[in-house]
Formats: sequence, C-alpha cells, structure tokens
Amino acid sequence: MRTYKYAIYITCAITLISFCIAFALNFYFTDSNPFWCNLLLGIFGSSSLTLLTSIVGYRVERRRTFEGFSYTTKAILHDLNKYQYTWELEEKVDFFLNYTDISKIDWDRYYGDFDFFTSFFSKDNDRCYIYAQIYYPIVQVNNAIRNHIWHFRWFRDGSGKNDVAIKKFICEIEPHLIEITHTEADITIMDIRNKLVEDISFELNNNYYKLMYGKRIFKRNCVSDNSQKS
Repeated sequence: MRTYKYAIYITCAITLISFCIAFALNFYFTDSNPFWCNLLLGIFGSSSLTLLTSIVGYRVERRRTFEGFSYTTKAILHDLNKYQYTWELEEKVDFFLNYTDISKIDWDRYYGDFDFFTSFFSKDNDRCYIYAQIYYPIVQVNNAIRNHIWHFRWFRDGSGKNDVAIKKFICEIEPHLIEITHTEADITIMDIRNKLVEDISFELNNNYYKLMYGKRIFKRNCVSDNSQKS
C-alpha cells in the first residue's frame, strides 16, 4: 500500500501542476512558444494515466492487505479459542508452548503493510483503530506468554518444576484471554468466556468488515443475513 500511496501523491501533484501551467500558457500567455504548452499537455496525459494506474493498484493492494490480515487474525483466534480454563496445569503449559511455536510472521507483515492514503490528510484513524481493537490485544497475549515461556519449558522438561510459580504465571496470562463472571441467585453460577476471541471476532465482522469492503456491501450482507434468518 505504501508504494502506491506515494505514487498517487507524486503523480497527482505532477498532473495538477502540468495542467495548471499548460492552462495558463494557453489562455493567459498566448504569445508564448506553443512547444511548452504541448510538452506540458503530454506530461499531463501520461501522468494522468499513471495516476489512474496507481489508484487501481492501491485499491487492489488495500483489499489484499485487509483480507490477508483478517485471515491470519482468524487463524490466531482459532488457536486461542482452544484454550480451556478448566484444564489441568500441564495441559495449559502445553497449550502455551504450542501456541508460541506457531509462526505469526505473516500476521505481523500484513499489519505492517497497512498504510492508508488518507493518512496524509488525517491522523490515520483507520490504522489506529486496527491497532487498538485487533492487533494490540493479541500482542499483549503474545508478550504475556513470551515473558514466561522459558519457565514453561523448564516445567515440562523437569528442570524447573515449580507448580506454585507456574500457576502464578498462568494467572497473569489468563486475564488477557478469559473473562469470568459470577451470578448469584439461589445458586452461584460462574460464566466463563474467551473475551479476546469474542471481542476481536466481533470487530472483524463489523467495523473492520466495513473498512475492508465498504459500508454498502456491509449493509447488503446484513440485509441478506437477516432475510435468511427470518
């Protein structure tokens, strides 16, 4: 996206400048050499074509980046959704070890590719939204697990088996993943949900989907979904 964005900026500037100068030479400086006017019109035509190509390329690259980040995020959420609060200590340690071994390079790369055309005119609100609502919450989980990954490995190979310490480390990680609520009536009911997966999935299917495909397609899909349910 970044390459096409700057290509749009540059070709747009060249197109406007060449057109304005050619217009001025043709209508206000009629005694000037027509060679320069024709030259500028030629630059205007070629830069206009390049601008159009850059816009099309930006749109294609934008959708590819959005879809790639969405797919890789869903793959990570699919793995995180397997976590069970009721697991035994060894099962939780195995989960964190296996999750750490999953490559997240493509996911990071797709996020790094986000570079919106509108960032020149605004504070890049779209990228800030993606970072705050989708990217950063997963990074928090990754960092929390990575901080104790060697303790988990020592626990599994027996060289550093300390159940109390491992339970403490897991208690530091779980609040990023799990939300537990207690409802008290005649009996106490404990509700457990994977808040990270549910919250990010909601964003991917709503605001993020609007950014990816546009509000018109989002509304059309909502209408079709509602009609199918009814």
